[in-house]
Amino acid sequence: ELLDAAVVEINGQDYYLRRLNSQSRGKTSTERFFYAGQPGVLGMRRPTQRARELWSLAVVGFFVALAVSLTVLPAIGASAPAHWADQALSEAVIRGILQGYPDGSLQPDRPVSRAELCTMIIRMLGEEEAAKTGRRLLSSFRDVDVNHWAKGYLEVAREKGIFKGDSGDMAAPERNVTRAEAAAMIDRCISALGVPMGTQSGTEFVDARDIPSWARESITRLAGAGVVVGDIDGRFYPGRSLTRAEAATLTLRVLGLAGRRWDMVGLFRGMSTDNTRMYLEAQGQAVSLPVNITELEVYGRDGSRAAVSWIGQGSKIGVLLKDGKAGLAVLLP
Repeated sequence: ELLDAAVVEINGQDYYLRRLNSQSRGKTSTERFFYAGQPGVLGMRRPTQRARELWSLAVVGFFVALAVSLTVLPAIGASAPAHWADQALSEAVIRGILQGYPDGSLQPDRPVSRAELCTMIIRMLGEEEAAKTGRRLLSSFRDVDVNHWAKGYLEVAREKGIFKGDSGDMAAPERNVTRAEAAAMIDRCISALGVPMGTQSGTEFVDARDIPSWARESITRLAGAGVVVGDIDGRFYPGRSLTRAEAATLTLRVLGLAGRRWDMVGLFRGMSTDNTRMYLEAQGQAVSLPVNITELEVYGRDGSRAAVSWIGQGSKIGVLLKDGKAGLAVLLP
């Protein structure tokens, strides 16, 4: 399943970088493949061990001319964030985890239902095809109609042990998810990915006594891994409904924990003179990415909107691809 594509140059020849989902032993994983020349002409080949090592830092090593003319760009798109989760919302939209409403709004502060959170998690895991298959089957939940829009996502979430529903095989798909319920689901999601979280102790929340016993261990693990944090008053608010912005933030932190949040990570080396390519460096390798400067979203380390001209030489950035080009760049610690 093709997820994205970008054209890059290696030794004067165009290569097509494609990010795909692949099935292995019943599990879906995201891998990068390379096509030489036109897609499909010479076939697909897996990256070498060296390339895999570079991509462990989310970077493909491409050789480009080192004599690059760098340019200073105007402050395009620099502004204060419209929402505290502005960056996470943009990332989630580009990744297809979060989708807007028919009127074009994201409604980030709207509560998330059980069905919606299951959908976001399954999209984050890249299991869309499995969800499509599940939609054609009868639901294992007694209260999920055959035509329910999220039936396939609920089934995949249940199959992976992420969502269990209530006693008596009831999903209550339209019921809002509490923060405690969301933490338990995210904890199971991380377990399904096989990502170790360690035993580091996390924040001791002021309202720890209000956390249900069945969610206590999950919240403790997630807090220790930095996946969940309390409010400004030090409370977790386990019974409060999770919002769309909070759900987007949680799913992206899971990707970060798994080392899959960015399509590419490297040191910023500037832009081409015509502002159509972005240059990065990783492990001594020069990387050239196509970019549409008018559509590129840039964020600072604090999550506020920034401009390309604000990225200093040698700054570490994470990049997401959108329609085969750099669509989002974030300054990393």
